[in-house]
Amino acid sequence: MAGTLALRGLTVLAADAYSDKGMAASSFRVEASSEVDWDQVTVDVRRAIEGQLAIEARLAARSRRRNGSGVLGVEPSVRFDNHASSSATVVEVRCEDRLGALYRITRAFADLDLDIRLA
Repeated sequence: MAGTLALRGLTVLAADAYSDKGMAASSFRVEASSEVDWDQVTVDVRRAIEGQLAIEARLAARSRRRNGSGVLGVEPSVRFDNHASSSATVVEVRCEDRLGALYRITRAFADLDLDIRLA
């Protein structure tokens, strides 16, 4: 979902994600700089879920065309806390705000076969 939103030029202002027992739900509050074709966003999300949308390649191409980088110049950091929750590890990630950042973070968790229970 995060990758699809980034591809469609939407800025994610806030996101909530939940998963439990094989089910997942996410909600995103987004900002657009122009009119959004929500029907096409829906099609793209379905294609992404089915593995039929080349998110990585398309994000890389958009990043190359985009001028500049993130606005904060923040050094990436990751912090783990195994004591903040009795049922999960809390992970705090800080990085530059740039195209596809949320997608890259969630993709890294998925690549490691980790579930996001709450975000």
